[in-house]
Amino acid sequence: MKTNDRGASAILITFAVGFLLLGMAALAIDVGAGFNERRLDQNGADFSVLGGALEQGLGGGIQDASDAMTALVDVNVRPGADWMAKCTEVPDGPDQLFFSAAELSLTPATECMSWNAAFSEVRVRVPSQDVDTSFGVFLGANSLSTNAAANATVEFQGEANSPPFVVPDGTGAGDQICLRTNSSGPTLPPMIDGNGPDVPYGPGTIADPCDDLVYDPDEEFFGTLDPWTYLDPVSGDLDCSQNASVLPYSIASGIDHLLSQFEPDFQVLVTDPYVAPVAEDDCNQGAQTATPLPNTMQLNTGLQAQDLRCGMVSSNGGGCTSTVPAPSGPNVPARMHLGSFVQGTYTFLGEDMDNKPLWDFFVPLASLSVPQSCKDVQTNAASNTPGNSGTVGWDYYDLRDGLLDCLTSWNPATHAELFDESILETPRYAILPYLAESDLSAEPSGCPTSAAAKCVHFNAFVPVYLQSFYTIIQGGGGAGDCDPGGSGQRWGIHQAGFPGDCGRSNAFMDRLSGIVLDCDMFPDTMWQCPPGNPNDPGGTPIPVIELVR
Repeated sequence: MKTNDRGASAILITFAVGFLLLGMAALAIDVGAGFNERRLDQNGADFSVLGGALEQGLGGGIQDASDAMTALVDVNVRPGADWMAKCTEVPDGPDQLFFSAAELSLTPATECMSWNAAFSEVRVRVPSQDVDTSFGVFLGANSLSTNAAANATVEFQGEANSPPFVVPDGTGAGDQICLRTNSSGPTLPPMIDGNGPDVPYGPGTIADPCDDLVYDPDEEFFGTLDPWTYLDPVSGDLDCSQNASVLPYSIASGIDHLLSQFEPDFQVLVTDPYVAPVAEDDCNQGAQTATPLPNTMQLNTGLQAQDLRCGMVSSNGGGCTSTVPAPSGPNVPARMHLGSFVQGTYTFLGEDMDNKPLWDFFVPLASLSVPQSCKDVQTNAASNTPGNSGTVGWDYYDLRDGLLDCLTSWNPATHAELFDESILETPRYAILPYLAESDLSAEPSGCPTSAAAKCVHFNAFVPVYLQSFYTIIQGGGGAGDCDPGGSGQRWGIHQAGFPGDCGRSNAFMDRLSGIVLDCDMFPDTMWQCPPGNPNDPGGTPIPVIELVR
């Protein structure tokens, strides 16, 4: 080759390499723009699904959650996303959850939003976004298409979901309330009175909250809701059950799907067009449908005597098994076997259980503006080991009486928070629906979906401490420290923190009562509370939201 030819070749090679490098740079610009759009899509999917989960976790309806997710995609990805034409989620595909927005008739009716059967997990796939190329057009690629997806779970804080008990309207902070009862057994005696420090406790004059004269089981539907189960925890499919196994399972683990509340409040016996629509708890296996986030539920009017025992403490006696059978999926532990405080020193019906008294969850109160009785309880609970006789210092019932005085004297307008987040570790802490109805014998209306006779409506939720367990004792002794003595039918009552055993291993847990708390007694990380008073203790529990994929 001639020298001048070699020079021309070098020039040609230089130009070729230059054009190649320029093309690669142009391609890198287009690919970088695509990756940037993909990153924006993923951020948008994450923000969107978290926002939707939070909306429904704070009591909003399923359409509210959909609206929140749509708005967040508009803000964080680009406005006006085409949820219909640009949706790439495969209907009933491996990634889509059980119910899509299309199947739920939401707006937009897209396959790119979906929920699991319990509505406790939500998924968003951002509609495909087209990124115009700057240089790829010369290679026949006018645009790049990107999308992203995210899933989030939402649930109440605590050891278990909401059990199927309720708090009627008008119940105030510090009130003791019968949560489940039956029509059997002798008359309940008045509550034991501590009688003050250094004085033995003895019979009191205040009626027990589960006394039939206070809470008539024949009029008050025995104290429980009648929930459906929605979710098969193994397959993730819909599992509609409303049978004998659901009640103890719901007591143990809580109602298996997310609930919501009316906003504004449901008006009993009043037609109010501004009230959110009634969403009755309902599940239809054949039609593969379930009501999302119900705010209305049937009352249970027929209970088996062992249901409460099986769900709360379980056992191989008393008609229960060692764990609680689930309508589908594996068995679950009884409620009092959950958490980190289960102990066997003091038992109920021969069962190990959580026996933590409520005062153990007080924040340090000495320097706070709270009722003096609250400080006295904390001081004396720490400096004494309360026994049964109570002849010296503060006995158990003195502490219990002081606790009730503390709670009823506390006022959200003038007093500081009482409890810290460690209360979430005990299954005695429960989040219960606060009803629109105050008279459960007369006010519940018919159920619009099921046509059942009685439904109640959830206007808020309220924290309740599961305080007292009741059992009917028959025959001679051997029923533990709660046995008042005698040979006829009599009541044994074990209260949270009571330093003794109670009941026989083959007996039933016949009744249950709790102490109603005010949501303002807790940190803002646990409850969202409207301005209120001790006679309106309800609010909205702050949910746990977790981005799972």
